[in-house]
Amino acid sequence: MMMALVVLIVVGMVAGLALQAILQSHRQTRDEAQRVQAELLADAALSRAALMLARNPDWKGESWTVNLASPPADQAEAEAAGLKLTGVVETKVEKSATQMGALHIFVTAIYPSDPVHRAQAMREITHTVSPRGEKP
Repeated sequence: MMMALVVLIVVGMVAGLALQAILQSHRQTRDEAQRVQAELLADAALSRAALMLARNPDWKGESWTVNLASPPADQAEAEAAGLKLTGVVETKVEKSATQMGALHIFVTAIYPSDPVHRAQAMREITHTVSPRGEKP
């Protein structure tokens, strides 16, 4: 009887350690996926900023909320499962103090828009503005 109890305790401890390893692996995978998504959002925001500046040289930036669920029915399913599929990107454009006709674009992307489990990516580039009417 005592031997069966010891075996049961050992098996329980091994199962507990295996479960802990699986949960840790899941967290690492989730964190890596969120980090990559935040980086992709930041890169997309830089491209978006360059396009917006080409259309309007006086554009100063924006706060951009991105819903990554497609179609919208997937958003309801994701929320029911406890997943957040929205990202928030802040883009700021400032004139360069050192270069004439250049703009600094600052991007901060957060994915998902969750206060606890989220990743952040930041980007900064210098964008040269050509005079109106001239092609770069």
